Amino acid sequence: MKAIEEIPEGKKTLVTIFNMFHHLEEEDAKKLLKRLSDQGHFILMVEPLDKSILQIFINILVTLILAPVFTLFVRPLRISRYVFSYIIPIVPLVTCFDGIFSVLRLYSVRHLKKITRNITGMSWTAGKLKFTFGKTIYLLGKPE
Repeated sequence: MKAIEEIPEGKKTLVTIFNMFHHLEEEDAKKLLKRLSDQGHFILMVEPLDKSILQIFINILVTLILAPVFTLFVRPLRISRYVFSYIIPIVPLVTCFDGIFSVLRLYSVRHLKKITRNITGMSWTAGKLKFTFGKTIYLLGKPE
């Protein structure tokens, strides 16, 4: 969490956490939120995914169908990109696997509320918002 260590001492700011919170184990997530809370920062965590079967289906569709199509337009041209995208489709398969497990690792709204329950000095709001391709999970922390 090097970026958090670089926030100047005594300076209150909005700390944004986008599309990475699911990579943290629960204890690390609690420590991160507690540390930011103790420093008096506003916190906005957003996961642009929803923990649902629909989201898994969308990830499979995007990684196995659309990614190979978009590969045709990536520059500079490299033989290895085409070999590992089409002939031996390692890139789409690994990307698909990563996407599925990212969805499965997402913290639910209920779990986010549980994690923040004992972090005092903050007003916490967790929820879901709809957008074009599904829902996004968010957590907002405001100093009291």
